Amino acid sequence: MRTHKWHFWRPMSKCLAMVIVLTWITPITYAAEKPQGQGGFFHKVRVIDTMNIGIPNLGGLTFLPKTNQFEVMNTNPSDPSLSQFTDLLSVTMDEKLEGSVRIPVAKLDSVNTAYDEDFGGLLILEQSGQSLVLVPTGTDGKLQPSMLTRQNIQSWRLKKPKGMTVDHTGKQIFILDLSGPSIIKITPAGSKGLENASITTVDLRQLGILKPHGLAFDSATGHLHLFSQDNQTLYEIAQSGEIVATRNLSTFKLTNLKALVFAPSFDQTDNPQQTSLYLADSSRIIELSLYEPVVMAASTFSSVLYHTIDTSSLTPPSPDPCGIEYLPSSNTLLFCDSEVDEMTNLWANANLFETTLSGTIVRTSNIRSFTKEPTGIAYNPANGHMFISEDDGHRIFEVAPGKDGFFGTSDDTRSVFMTSYFGSNDPEGVAFDSSSNTLFIVDGVNEEVYLIKPGINGQFDGVPPYGDDLVTNFDTTILGVHDPEGIGFCPATGHLYISDTASRTVVAEVTVAGTLEQTIDISAASARKLSGIGFGPSSTDPASVAMYVTDRGVDNNVDPNENDGKIYELSIPTNNNAPTVSIIGPVNGASYMSGDAINFSGSASDTEDGNLSASMTWTSSIDGLIGNGSSFNVSNLTIGTHTITTTVSDSNGVSSSASVTVSVDPIPQISKFTPTDDAKVSSINPNKNYGSITTLEVRKSTYTLHSYLKFNVTGLSGTMKNAKIRVYSVASSRDGGSIYAVSNNYNGTSIPWLESGLTYNNAPSIIGEPLSTKTKVTIDSWVDYDVTAAITGNGEYSFALANISSQYTKYNSSEASLNLPELVIEME
Repeated sequence: MRTHKWHFWRPMSKCLAMVIVLTWITPITYAAEKPQGQGGFFHKVRVIDTMNIGIPNLGGLTFLPKTNQFEVMNTNPSDPSLSQFTDLLSVTMDEKLEGSVRIPVAKLDSVNTAYDEDFGGLLILEQSGQSLVLVPTGTDGKLQPSMLTRQNIQSWRLKKPKGMTVDHTGKQIFILDLSGPSIIKITPAGSKGLENASITTVDLRQLGILKPHGLAFDSATGHLHLFSQDNQTLYEIAQSGEIVATRNLSTFKLTNLKALVFAPSFDQTDNPQQTSLYLADSSRIIELSLYEPVVMAASTFSSVLYHTIDTSSLTPPSPDPCGIEYLPSSNTLLFCDSEVDEMTNLWANANLFETTLSGTIVRTSNIRSFTKEPTGIAYNPANGHMFISEDDGHRIFEVAPGKDGFFGTSDDTRSVFMTSYFGSNDPEGVAFDSSSNTLFIVDGVNEEVYLIKPGINGQFDGVPPYGDDLVTNFDTTILGVHDPEGIGFCPATGHLYISDTASRTVVAEVTVAGTLEQTIDISAASARKLSGIGFGPSSTDPASVAMYVTDRGVDNNVDPNENDGKIYELSIPTNNNAPTVSIIGPVNGASYMSGDAINFSGSASDTEDGNLSASMTWTSSIDGLIGNGSSFNVSNLTIGTHTITTTVSDSNGVSSSASVTVSVDPIPQISKFTPTDDAKVSSINPNKNYGSITTLEVRKSTYTLHSYLKFNVTGLSGTMKNAKIRVYSVASSRDGGSIYAVSNNYNGTSIPWLESGLTYNNAPSIIGEPLSTKTKVTIDSWVDYDVTAAITGNGEYSFALANISSQYTKYNSSEASLNLPELVIEME
C-alpha cells in the first residue's frame, strides 16, 4: 500500500521523514484601546435545511474545491460499533447528496478541520490536540481515507483547540485555542516548511473576545473570522490582531455552531472567485455574503400608505401572501399564498385569492394540482394569461383560463418551462410588460433579474434545446437589493419595482435595463417581510396609480401558527426632479496615512430648489457622520477602508447621494538598531581578533575575509513588513557579497560571541542559502540587504557577510566615526 508523505509546502517527491522543530517566541499582544471594528456588511444568501436533504444531525462541514462540494459530517452513525469512525456526506452546491466516505477518526470536532491544497487533502486536528491527521485527495478531488496519516504535534502546545483554518496564499495555519483564548499562527520558515517554523499568538482577551468558537480564513481580504456564542457576534480580525469589523448575527439564533467555512458563492452570476461564509448550526447551513457591492447612487421617494388589507382576517385567510397582480378586466387584485397549505389550522382549499381593491373577497381557488409553492404571479393583458413562478421547482407556469374566465378552475390550460436551464434556481417574483412582450423573473439567491422574450415560435417555452426563448439578465446588488423576492412592472412609468426581504422599508425603482432610478421608502407600512408587488388604480382615487405590496410577516417555519399576512396600498413617485450631487474630492480609491488632513468637497443642485451644496451631509461607513456643507477637512478618520457618502434632499423630501471609497492606512513603525557587536575575521590570521577596526571586509581568494554583525531587537509590536541591514561602502566592488543568518554563539559552543573575542577559528559557521545578495557596489554609498525572512520578532540576531569571488569589498563597522551599520525594521 502506498503511504502518503507529509510535505508541509514542499514538493512531495523531495519530502522524507521529518522532524518538526517549532520555536516559541514572546506572544504578540494588542492593547485594548486599539480601535475596534465597526459593524461590517453582510446579507443572507440562503439557508440550507439539512433535514430536507437527508441529514437530520448536522455535525459540521468543510469544502473540497476540486469537487466543488461540501463534506458534511454525520454526528450519529446508525451502527454503535462505528463509534471510532466519522461519516462525511458529499453535498453539492445545489443541495443534493452525492455519496459518502467513512474516515477512521473518532469524535471528530468539525471546527478543527480545514482543506489545504498544499497538503493535498483534509487536515483534521484530533480532539486531544496532540496529532494532526491528513486525509489526502485523489486526482478526482475525492477523499482517500485508506491513505490517512497522522503527525505528532505535541510541540505546538495546544490545550483547547476550537477552530482551525489555512491561509493558502501565505502558507500559514491558524488555530483557535480556548485556553487563552488566543489565535495561534504557525508560519513555515521559508523553503524548510514547518522545520524551524515560528509561532505567534494574538491574545483575544485584549480584544474583549472571551468565548470564541470556530475559525475561518478569507483569502480575499487576508482576514480571520471567528464567532462568539455569548454575544452572537462574528468578529473579523486582521492578522495583526486588530478587529476590522463586527457583525451581529443574533437574528439567526445560532445555538450550536459546528463550522465556519469560506466557499464559492452559490450565486451563479457572481464572479467565480467570490466566496461566501457558510455557518453550520444545528440542522441548517447559512450562507452569508460579506461582499458589499458598490450601489448606484439614486434619489429616495417617501411613499404614503393609503390603505392596508389584512389578509389574515379574510375568509378564508391568507397568512403568507406573496405574488400579487391587478386584473383590469374585473378591476380586482389576484394574489397567491405559498405556505397556507402547510398550516392545517388555516387551510381551506384555497391558495389563490381574488379581492376588490379595498380587500373584499371575490373568489378563491386551489392550484395545488400543479404547484404547491406558487410564489409570484404576473398577468399578460394581451392574451389574458397568467404566469406563476414556483421557486422550489425552478419553473414558470403559463396559465390560460377556460371559458369561465377564472384562474384556478378545472377548464384552465397551462404550459411550463424550467428556469434552472438558464441558471435560475430560485425564481421568486415575476412581472410582465405587454408592450415589449417581456417576462421578468427575479432570483433571490442569484440576486438577479432575468428578462425572457419568446423566440421565433412566439411561445414562452424555455431556452434551447427545450425552446427558443431569449434570456438576458442584470444584477440587483448594485441596486442595493440583496435578497430580492418581489418584482412588479408599472405600465404608467415603464419601470420595474423590486422588493428586498433583507429590508423592510425599501423598494427599488429601476429601468427595464437595470438602471436604478430611485428608491422608494415604504417605512410608513411597517412591513415585516416584503414579498410581491403589483400596480393598479388606487382604491381611494381610481384616477391615480397605486403600488400594492404583500407582506408575509412571520414565516410559518418560525411560528407554525402564525397568521399575519397583509397587503399595503402605497403611493408611487410623481414627476418631481431629484437633486443632483457630486463629490469633487477626495477621488475614488484615494489612500491616506492615519492623521492626514483630508479635504471633502462637493456640489449639489436641484431644478426646483437651486444650489443645495450647503445642505450636503457626509458620512463614513466606519465613523458615521463626518461633516456638513460643500467643503471641510477631517484628520481623524479611523484606520480602514471607508465608503464616504454625501447626501442632499430637496424641499419635497426627495434625496440623492454620491459615494467614493478611500482608505486610511496606519503610519508604519520604523525601528533602527546599531550592532551590539561587529567584526571581520581573516583566514590569514585565524586566531586574531579585528573587533576594534573601523571596517567590515569580505573576500574569497587565496585567503578568506568574512564579517559578522549582531543586533539586539527590542520594542517591536504589530506585523512585520520588512527588515534590512544597511552598510556603508567605502570601496567600489563588482561583488558586494551575500548575507547569511548565523548563530549568536561561538562556533560549537553555547557562549554568545563578542566583537572583542571573535576570530576566524571560533566564528559561527556560514551554512545554507543567503538571505540576499548584492553584485556591484560603488564607493560612498549605502548598500541594503533584505533580512526580512530572518526577523521573527524581538530577540538577538547574528548575520555574516561573505562572497565567493576574489573581489574585495569593504564597509564601515560600528567603530567608524559616521555612517554606521544599522538594522532597519518596518512594522505595521
